[in-house]
Amino acid sequence: MPVPPIRGRPVALTVDVPMSTNVGRWVAVVGSGPDGRGAVLDELAGALQAEGARVGGFIQRTRWAGDTIVGYDLVHPTRGESCALAREDPHAPELCRWRFVEPAFETARRWTLEGEHDVVMLEAGRLEAAARGHWQTVLDALAAGPLVVLAVRRGVLAGVALALPDPLDAIELPAGAGDVEGFVARVAEHARGGAGSDARTNREVRS
Repeated sequence: MPVPPIRGRPVALTVDVPMSTNVGRWVAVVGSGPDGRGAVLDELAGALQAEGARVGGFIQRTRWAGDTIVGYDLVHPTRGESCALAREDPHAPELCRWRFVEPAFETARRWTLEGEHDVVMLEAGRLEAAARGHWQTVLDALAAGPLVVLAVRRGVLAGVALALPDPLDAIELPAGAGDVEGFVARVAEHARGGAGSDARTNREVRS
């Protein structure tokens, strides 16, 4: 399937269809900082792949130098491919102290939209809350039909959630092993298309 180009400023997705259809289905992994999101997403990707699901998108990885964060990379959830997303630069014109590597956004878009996927994994942070970064890819993935697993930073959850249909499910991190296990099982069920439209969470998710 060809990847549609990014055109103009992203707008909020409007999906006037029941959540039992394949359009606009997503689940949230909510957290901030070193809260284990990567481990949960890795576990989820492995479980989905073991069940035969076709998994695309990306998982964001933090680069450390000792105890200091020096950058972020994107990693394909099942193929092991990676690319640089951001590196520390005190003179960067972007948000905070990071300079973003623009080809990473196109790479993430290809990993998400090319081919056929049952599930795609994406991330929403401050850039996406400002309708930048991966935001258009998030919207296009939701419109394309696979189940979207969206890792959302807690500080931008309210703005992101208001722009999207209600999620099918969510987990807020950090969470216990039992909560994670239950979430992974439920997401696998959603991916199989056997779940209903009501959101189920390990706790009420608040911004």
